Amino acid sequence: MIINKLIRTGICFSVMKSYSYLTKAKYYQNVEYEILALSEDFRTLQDDDFRLNNDEAETPKLWINPDGIISRTMTTKEISEFRIMKDDYFTEVFNTVDGIVFELKTRSFHTLFKEFNKKKLTG
Repeated sequence: MIINKLIRTGICFSVMKSYSYLTKAKYYQNVEYEILALSEDFRTLQDDDFRLNNDEAETPKLWINPDGIISRTMTTKEISEFRIMKDDYFTEVFNTVDGIVFELKTRSFHTLFKEFNKKKLTG
């Protein structure tokens, strides 16, 4: 499965669990899991259905990835795989009413993303 593959290949990534609601009163909650990776790994991951999601003509504005990020929505089986591996491999780094972000215990995706952006600016 994808989580095991990413860990095995050494690609730094993050898992985001987000909540969306049917109404402003938060009547109905929909939970979605997404894997985030750096765009520099796109060639390696595009066969695993990772997308840039940066085209406003094709992607709703709220769903556009920040520059330098690729992502993919997780399937039910992949979410189960993540839940099994979560305690051993991941740490919760961000938690709000809108969602939770998990990073690898051995490597911070946030730190790597900041370094990526720094290189791009000074490049």
